[in-house]
Amino acid sequence: MGTYVSIGGGVAVTLANLSTPGQARGDLIVYGPSAWVRSPIGVTPGHVWTTDGTDGGWAPAAGGLTNWTEAAGATNASIGPATAGYDTVILYGFNSLQTDVGGNARGTSAVDLQNNRLSANQVASGNYALLGGGRRNRNDADYGAGLGGQTNDLTGNNSGYVSGTDWLISGQYCFGGGGMGGSLTANFGAGIGGEFGESSATGAVFLGGVSALADMPCSFAFGGNSVAASAAQQGKSQGQGIHLDGRSSLATPVNLTADGTELKVPTNGILRLRLQAVVYNETADTGLDFVEHDILAINVAGTCTLIAGAGSFVVGNTNNVGAPTLVASASGGNVRLVFTPTADLMRCSVVDVMPRAAKT
Repeated sequence: MGTYVSIGGGVAVTLANLSTPGQARGDLIVYGPSAWVRSPIGVTPGHVWTTDGTDGGWAPAAGGLTNWTEAAGATNASIGPATAGYDTVILYGFNSLQTDVGGNARGTSAVDLQNNRLSANQVASGNYALLGGGRRNRNDADYGAGLGGQTNDLTGNNSGYVSGTDWLISGQYCFGGGGMGGSLTANFGAGIGGEFGESSATGAVFLGGVSALADMPCSFAFGGNSVAASAAQQGKSQGQGIHLDGRSSLATPVNLTADGTELKVPTNGILRLRLQAVVYNETADTGLDFVEHDILAINVAGTCTLIAGAGSFVVGNTNNVGAPTLVASASGGNVRLVFTPTADLMRCSVVDVMPRAAKT
């Protein structure tokens, strides 16, 4: 067991001049201050050989994330701060924060937490935009926010939606609050819930229902198949008071009701209304007309009498809907409105734009 290695210059490395006899796999033999010595590999996995320019030794590997811990479970993986008490995670950078590398480039400082898409443009591509979740949503609006839902399309700057499906928001400074198939195509509009609601004029709002249409500035439509249109309704609520609705085919009369209920007059009370009736040709998708009509009714001991406004009147005939009529009459303690259309399928909606009610 003499010399292990002979090194040029006559320097020999022998067991005798090693500081610790014996050997182990991975040990290094290095030259110390005055002699060759053995440097054991140690017992800590992951250590590396380092030097400060004069001496060397084993040390933990440098670099990497030293303030984080990571772990893997049966169905998930986690990463978090390594020090107890540090419960805030700060992420920063010069561009976007996203959960995958698929899809088109994200906008400047955009946050995209959605990773399910059918097309490459379904990402947060607007500058300072947010997609908080959901699937197959697109946010191409600067400063726009989409929190969830699916297949929503947001392109109006400074607009946003909470959730829902198939929203189309191209107006600026708009808000969509759930529902399905809603559209906000003018600035400062809003829609809440419902199905296929539409706000297509500045400041127009719809709420719930099916195919609610608010298409004049600052108009408001709510409920099933409601319409808030025409210059006479600018700045007015589509439903300040009552809202009656009905649809029928050619020449077939139909009662206008609110969920099957006629217009009630309080027992021993007086009801004064200024009704605005809007009629629409659904078959041709054209011909919006309206008319206003005053009604004064009194209910004595459960029996209603029309003091003013009884009889038949034409709803409108200026926009190619013919001359559909409404007939106002008393029925028990109610006011009955019967609509007779002049086309294959027409709809009539009635709202009270000047309610006057008193109990005697």
